[in-house]
Amino acid sequence: MKAQGNSVITYTPEQGVCNYNTSGMIRDHIGRIWVSSGGGVSRYDGREWKCFGIQDGLISIVIYNLKEDKFGNIWLVYSGKRFITRIVNDKVFNYYFDKIIQDLYLNDDGTLSLLSWQDGVYATAKFNYEQPESTPWKKLPKDYTARSVHCSNNFICSPPPGSRLPWKLCRNGEFISIPPLQPLKSPENRVFYLDYQRDIKIFFKWLYWGEVEPFIMDGNKKLSLKPHFFTSPYGPTTKINADYVTFSFDDRYKHLYLIWKIGVNDYLLQEYVTSSFKPLNTIRFQSKYKPNFVTKDAAGNFWIGTERAVQKILCYQYSIPLGTTGLLNSVWTIQQSSDSNLWLGSFGEGLTIFDGYKFRRPPGNFNDLSKAQLANSTIRMHDGTMLFNVHSSKFLTTGVLAVKDKKWKWLMDKKLGIYFDRDRHGRLMVGTFSDGLYIFRDDKKLTSDNLYKVIDKKKGLKLDVVLAAVQDRYGRYWMGRASQGIAVYDPGKDTVINWLIRDKKKDIGAISIAEDRRGNLWFGGLTGLYFLKNRPDIEAIQEMRKECIKVGEEIFEKNELNEINEIELVDDSTLLVGYPKGYFLIDLNKFYTNPQICPLRGAFKMKNENYTLGSIEQNSFLRSKDGNYWLVTVDGIVSHNPFKYKPTNPPGDVFIDSMKVGNRLFTSFEDKIKLANEQRTLSLYFSVPVDSLLYHNLSFQYRLNNDDWSPLQRESQILFQNLNSGDYNLQIRAVKDGNYSPVKNISFAILPPLWLRWQVWLVSFIIFTLLGLYLYSRQRTIYRQKLSLAQKETEFELMNREKDTLRVSAIVNQLNPHFINNALQWLQVKMEDDVESISVIGRLAENINTVFRNSRKNISFHGLANELQLASNYLYIQATRFGPGLKYRMPELSRDDFIMQVDVPIMIIQIHVENAVEHGIRNTDTGDGEVSVTVREDGEYIVIAIEDNGVGREKAALLGSKGTQNGTTMLRELEKIYNKNNRLKISQTYYDGIFTEETGEKYGTRVVIRIPKAYSYKI
Repeated sequence: MKAQGNSVITYTPEQGVCNYNTSGMIRDHIGRIWVSSGGGVSRYDGREWKCFGIQDGLISIVIYNLKEDKFGNIWLVYSGKRFITRIVNDKVFNYYFDKIIQDLYLNDDGTLSLLSWQDGVYATAKFNYEQPESTPWKKLPKDYTARSVHCSNNFICSPPPGSRLPWKLCRNGEFISIPPLQPLKSPENRVFYLDYQRDIKIFFKWLYWGEVEPFIMDGNKKLSLKPHFFTSPYGPTTKINADYVTFSFDDRYKHLYLIWKIGVNDYLLQEYVTSSFKPLNTIRFQSKYKPNFVTKDAAGNFWIGTERAVQKILCYQYSIPLGTTGLLNSVWTIQQSSDSNLWLGSFGEGLTIFDGYKFRRPPGNFNDLSKAQLANSTIRMHDGTMLFNVHSSKFLTTGVLAVKDKKWKWLMDKKLGIYFDRDRHGRLMVGTFSDGLYIFRDDKKLTSDNLYKVIDKKKGLKLDVVLAAVQDRYGRYWMGRASQGIAVYDPGKDTVINWLIRDKKKDIGAISIAEDRRGNLWFGGLTGLYFLKNRPDIEAIQEMRKECIKVGEEIFEKNELNEINEIELVDDSTLLVGYPKGYFLIDLNKFYTNPQICPLRGAFKMKNENYTLGSIEQNSFLRSKDGNYWLVTVDGIVSHNPFKYKPTNPPGDVFIDSMKVGNRLFTSFEDKIKLANEQRTLSLYFSVPVDSLLYHNLSFQYRLNNDDWSPLQRESQILFQNLNSGDYNLQIRAVKDGNYSPVKNISFAILPPLWLRWQVWLVSFIIFTLLGLYLYSRQRTIYRQKLSLAQKETEFELMNREKDTLRVSAIVNQLNPHFINNALQWLQVKMEDDVESISVIGRLAENINTVFRNSRKNISFHGLANELQLASNYLYIQATRFGPGLKYRMPELSRDDFIMQVDVPIMIIQIHVENAVEHGIRNTDTGDGEVSVTVREDGEYIVIAIEDNGVGREKAALLGSKGTQNGTTMLRELEKIYNKNNRLKISQTYYDGIFTEETGEKYGTRVVIRIPKAYSYKI
């Protein structure tokens, strides 16, 4: 039998993962998942798996462990081998040693350490990145044994049994004496977490893998981690029997993961923060594979490495598939009782109760309803009574069933209900078969003498069945049936307007209707999802379909949205839509900025690898007390937790990798590419940066010469065949759930053919015949000329490279004195015995030293940390110069941060900072203002932003203050020279008028600089 739990996406070798008995898992700094196993190492980037094996350079496919260092290198260690492997930018490097490498560790600074064993002696070493072959080893004392601390970047060294020698902890390559670890009573017990702190006294926190279960030794106190109870928001706490399975430790984020088996293929995952060992998450999931390792991605989803596959556990989605013990077949409706239990109604099997852990039948006389046919839609009354629509049962006819306090009674006998909801005043609406829409005054009783309104054939209603209803902001009641159409009742005129499909063949019906907070309407039916801008004069509408906007087609595959079964406004800015492939969430705020597109907060379907069940049933939605969205599907029940789901990120810029035309390969697209007439078939390859959330929702669209955009495609390549001659502009964009990337443009031309006639052939034949002898005689001369020309072209290329090198050197020499100009002018008049001046001179001297050092080395780049210090010193000087009216903010980053090691062009921040002060802030009325510099990571880039609240570039130009044009021009030249040799490019973008005065006047400037993390300054 199946079991319920968080949705599980399984990746097997058929999906490209080379997993066999997982031996390690990590999430790298970009967000990708790496898995080591007995079959090699695999990497998932949100789009596909890439498997590294012997064919890629690995020495063996049996991997023991893997780590990522601070430089982004992925390191592999093999069991009992004398080598380790580094993977960087998909390239594999191997390093050999004269010792057997036991394991890898990371030092506190993120660099690599090794543990080795040779001839009974253990040794450790910090890996020498510059000269790996000269890595210095430190031997452990003889007879000491190294014990791996499996969830830490340390290991423990124990002396021989009975020895009085101290225990030692190896940390950052150094040995620290520690008190003996107790109670290590047998060799089977292994320490797999250790937190070492030194303050006034030595303090240890130990976590042991005992013979039965893991526990913590905090001092002399033993704390068990075994779960004995399962807590659910849908029922009482349940006692469980849990068997320990495995653990994992995330040494980057200091989280511990424990997995327990609680039933057949039924598991419990616990996530702990090791600083307190308090549970952060408890996830239930099912798997037919034995779990080995766990990690967590940036979206909060868990990845399980098993003995046969890799599994992704969705933190935000809970599934109860058909076949789960106690779940009825043909479930059509779901409701929550006052005691928080979930009640599910089946078409033919009556009712069942779910308490969050298991299902049970309701007690007592509910057996009389064991064969009842419960239809879609249910509602809970103000007193807690739950209403269900019943088609028939063993003893009862059709009608409305009322359930409260585990008792039931019959209401509206023989009135077959099909839909429940409330109008804008909280009055209960009941949609029926043939009898129209009933609206009751209150919840006291569902009888004819308590009716507020009946909208039926007497009012002009032509729908046989009311499947959906809503009261709009004008007080009108909208009703729908998928196969018949839409109707609206106007209380002022006491009549119904009908838009029927039988009258207008292309008109629309409605299975579900919703009104958003702006008072506009959404219809879901057999032909898709529609939006109607509501208005008072609705009677003027002749064809409903012509008044509506069809929504979502541009971001889904062809015919994917032909049927909509469920629409629910879940909050002021989110619309949930259920359809045969799954469900999706529309961002209404973004939709209203441009109703022609449909941006989503997420699309959940099997193809996106974030949904495991089938088609959503109509009018079977529940928002439970804990805020989860429950949906009934043809394959079971699914719950979406909006608090744990991270909305999708917008797609990154599209990068064109290459274009292949026959045997020609193009990698540069700055100029229009010209192709011969016979080159009319071409392939284009492109990519976007990795999204750390790893959502499998990236698609692409393209168009030629402003034609319609192509259908969405997952493949990151395009093939054009037999294009006609002419000029072409190709546009490509990435799409993620209705969010679009900037459009990438490529221009190329296919030259027209020379349409040859017989006269041309004759003349050509005569000419070539006459020239034949001459060409033959000149063959050797032509050959020598071609050889000479090739040599000259080679010389010309070398001259260009030398020219670029000289130009870079010239730019550096021009930049050297650029930043000290203003400061020196001020120092000329303020030098006498001034402490302030001395401080400024100190900062200035530091900058001069930095720039002249680069000049001596003839380099035009340095580390980001140096550039930030350069800009900080400059701002300090200017703040001292102009007084407290000038303020500035610099990023608070440690110089040990990974991004602080990234190289950047010299002065790339300082020049923009100078422009902000001299030409932005100094041109304000008061001369006061603020400069802000921020640094962040964005996938494969670092992004630097320089902001000021000065007058802005346009106004500064009007005032005759145009900024350091020479400086920015030189930066542009450096950028252009270096970008030629790099796949990822440096870019600088200006945004003027980023702030707005109360008068509407714009001011302020922002400069955004994007620098790839992996960037070569080699010319």
